Amino acid sequence: MVTRGAKANLVVPEAVRAWQVARDVAQLALVTAVALMLWTGSPPSAFGGAALATAPLARVHGNSSASAALAAAPASMLANVWAACVREPVEAASAVVIFFVSLSAMGNSPVGWAASVFLFSYDATSWAAAVAHVAAPFGVYWREGLGVMIWIGMCVLYAAHGLLLLPLDVWRWPGSLADLKLQKDKRIDIAKLPKVARVCAFNLLLVLPYTILLIAVTRATGGRYGVQFGGPFPSKREQLAQFALLLLVDEVLFFYSHWAMHSPALYARVHKRHHEFTAPLALTAIYAHPVEFIVCNLVPFSIGFVPLRTPDYFAAVWVVCAVLGTQTHHSGYRFPWVAFPDQQPFFHDYHHAKFNCNYGNVGLLDWLHGTDRQYKAELAKQAARDAAVRTKLMKS
Repeated sequence: MVTRGAKANLVVPEAVRAWQVARDVAQLALVTAVALMLWTGSPPSAFGGAALATAPLARVHGNSSASAALAAAPASMLANVWAACVREPVEAASAVVIFFVSLSAMGNSPVGWAASVFLFSYDATSWAAAVAHVAAPFGVYWREGLGVMIWIGMCVLYAAHGLLLLPLDVWRWPGSLADLKLQKDKRIDIAKLPKVARVCAFNLLLVLPYTILLIAVTRATGGRYGVQFGGPFPSKREQLAQFALLLLVDEVLFFYSHWAMHSPALYARVHKRHHEFTAPLALTAIYAHPVEFIVCNLVPFSIGFVPLRTPDYFAAVWVVCAVLGTQTHHSGYRFPWVAFPDQQPFFHDYHHAKFNCNYGNVGLLDWLHGTDRQYKAELAKQAARDAAVRTKLMKS
């Protein structure tokens, strides 16, 4: 449905403003600080314990020793972080980069921040305790139990995050965020939402037997292939390597399977359902034919677990990145917290609007095959418009 009097669509990014650069620099500084604190475990050790517990008494009774301890906490935290960075510089750098790329994959959103802080607060001890607590009721099938719990978490996250963004599409509320929609002349047909719910629920159900199958690979091969359950907790370098390789596998498999889905035979029979929404929304990220969902989504994002022997912890991290990432790409909104170099969700939204371009996520294979030419031409037009506006302002 087209809304009369709607503001002009924004199909590609506008020129980068100075405030966006400043915002991203500030966010990068915050990412660095948070990532290093989580890596060293400084927040609980520096701000917890007796110093924080006695702070109210210090304020009321003028307890100088407690006040001094509280005042020294930030300095102690910084000293701990600095010492760890000097001792293990590569691991420290990896901690920052893995936090940054994971958060970026989640769209840098407030939900992404909460998920990143939660996930990267785990260390070997806390993760082992969490796994033991979750898997204990399943006995010898604790691996399957952990897989089921991760699947449940995936379903809850998909539904909750999608519903969180739904008011923007249905009621255009709140208005300050609704104005950030890329295709402003498109409105969702509310009558389609029950079908969206049914299709997405069925596809999420398909993930469960697939999860059990992946775990069966681990069992059958004695851990030589598949997700590693109960193994050593991965270092930050190992986490970063897993992220890079899983991303590579996903991009290659998704690009070519997605491109194939746009062939006349497969598009009409399979892929057309996903393109019913020319202006997508977060909940429709997996609104697809079951064959497409398995071939283009489920397998590309997870089959890398098998040869890469992904640790169970990082498999959980990757699942969260995938859910929040695909919903961000399909949200149809360019939120202010997305870093300016990131072309999403413009890149994928443009694919839904034009159909025959931008088949990948990262853009590398689109560049290689020239399937991003139309998008780049639109970028050039937008740059020319921005330049004309700047010239006009300078002359006025």
